[in-house]
Amino acid sequence: MRAAVANIEASALSPLEQLGLVSGWAPKRLVAVLVMWNYLDESGEFNEAASPKQLTRLTLGGFFAPWESVKALCRDWRKALDEECLAEFHMREIAPDEHLFDSWPEERQNRLNRFVDILCEHAQIFCAYSYAVINPDRAFEDAYETALNRVLIRAATISDERNVRANVVFAHTEEISGELIGRYFDRLKWGEYLRGYSVLRSRDNPPLQAAEIVARGMKRFMQDGGITHSFARLVATKKPIEVWPMDPIATIRARGILPNPLGGAL
Repeated sequence: MRAAVANIEASALSPLEQLGLVSGWAPKRLVAVLVMWNYLDESGEFNEAASPKQLTRLTLGGFFAPWESVKALCRDWRKALDEECLAEFHMREIAPDEHLFDSWPEERQNRLNRFVDILCEHAQIFCAYSYAVINPDRAFEDAYETALNRVLIRAATISDERNVRANVVFAHTEEISGELIGRYFDRLKWGEYLRGYSVLRSRDNPPLQAAEIVARGMKRFMQDGGITHSFARLVATKKPIEVWPMDPIATIRARGILPNPLGGAL
């Protein structure tokens, strides 16, 4: 009977929570949750069919938190999804026009704020790493591999500072697969410094949906200097934010772009 109850309870959990349950993750276990956002150069004028647009920048964003905080985020996120009648949360669907936040109806503003509040409460360290692609033929080396390096180095460093070994969780995308991460993780022997990694679907995992808020905010800032309402809310918490470039403002200014608070940004 107990086994049956346990199975029912487990079936209501996200794949990430089930992984933590099966693996026996301790409450203080550090978990890094990250989503990748990339964007294409939309300034060129060319025949897209003949000359497909090429990746110009990749942004990886998310947060670090103890496992107990990640589980609390999952609980609060699911409750919010239920009460908002949403199957899942994605910034590109909930807030594609976040630059117009000030003009949104109050109900819509409150919906976005509710999910941002949950992220701000449970994340301990935000992280957002953005890399330009110098040579389109070397996109993996320029951006993907460099971003992965940054994430794993910082996860190992924070783990060492806290005397724990972190698990790193990536959102599955066309570019980021379990096979790719596995080869990279094993080849560079990251298992000596980190507990492990997972590559999961965002649609089934609240922490990965929450990580989109960070990744999308950094992506927008590096693209055109826009500071979205949700990204400004993260900064306003005064919690640590790990970023690359180390000085994002100087980086965009070097490209002739100035920071630009968008509608509703604090």
